[in-house]
Amino acid sequence: MWFVKIKLMQNIKPFLYIGILVLALGVFLRIFSSFFILSLFFIIAGALMKITYIFAIYKRGEYKPGSELLLLGIGLSVFFTGVYFKYHFLPFHHAYLLATGGIFKMVFIFMFIQKTRKSATKVLIQP
Repeated sequence: MWFVKIKLMQNIKPFLYIGILVLALGVFLRIFSSFFILSLFFIIAGALMKITYIFAIYKRGEYKPGSELLLLGIGLSVFFTGVYFKYHFLPFHHAYLLATGGIFKMVFIFMFIQKTRKSATKVLIQP
């Protein structure tokens, strides 16, 4: 399986960056083209690559999940609720939900980066 091969990789950071680029390409295609299926494939592939990166560094012991995963769950729930209500009537604009979900996701990313950097410096300091 593809995620087993990742375990053998020494440096997994490029996998994260490629996932971010693939995800961004999918969003770009979704916004500026009519290739809905292709853009959906890129978005899902990029998200799976990022999730695989998180699982891989967790397995290595470089990341210990905490309360930031709750923020990610809330952010994704609010974001996808905004996507769902895009074509339904709401007493307010769906962009408020999208923005709030995006803010929660950005806070998750900030906390995730802080945690992984903190654990990386601990690994470097230990003999």
